[in-house]
Amino acid sequence: MFKLAKWKEKIYKEDCIAVIINGLIFSILGGILAGCLDYVATLINASIGIGLIVMSYMIARGIRRSYLSYHILYPTLSILFMILSLFFYFFTKTLCIYQSFEPFKMLITSKYYLDLIKLPVFFLIKFFSSHNVLDLIVGIINLFVYILAFVICYRISKNEN
Repeated sequence: MFKLAKWKEKIYKEDCIAVIINGLIFSILGGILAGCLDYVATLINASIGIGLIVMSYMIARGIRRSYLSYHILYPTLSILFMILSLFFYFFTKTLCIYQSFEPFKMLITSKYYLDLIKLPVFFLIKFFSSHNVLDLIVGIINLFVYILAFVICYRISKNEN
């Protein structure tokens, strides 16, 4: 997967700039769209994060279409753009849930960043403490969807189907 010989291949400047620009644009737009989708899903009591899959697909397709010659750096950057889009995802979802008109105040608080850091294990911690089997199953499914989103992002940007 990450062989040293692949990293030594030539990187074209135009491709790299296009990947970075498209990755930034799609991570912002994908994060906002995914946050809105998951907010709508919580309104109808569906707590599985389908927005993450949509976000990863948007980022990966945007990166895949932006380069002409493949380099191992581009799928790796897609993972970093996925992490960046999680900031916009949680920002949008939190903004929609609390319907706060002070979004910059939310960015200053450390609770926002702590929730973002502990996200992968948050699903299981939350549902283990509830002692409800259905919540535990939903937590495991959400963790699986979270991991699947990163795998999809890497594989599509690498052009593996």
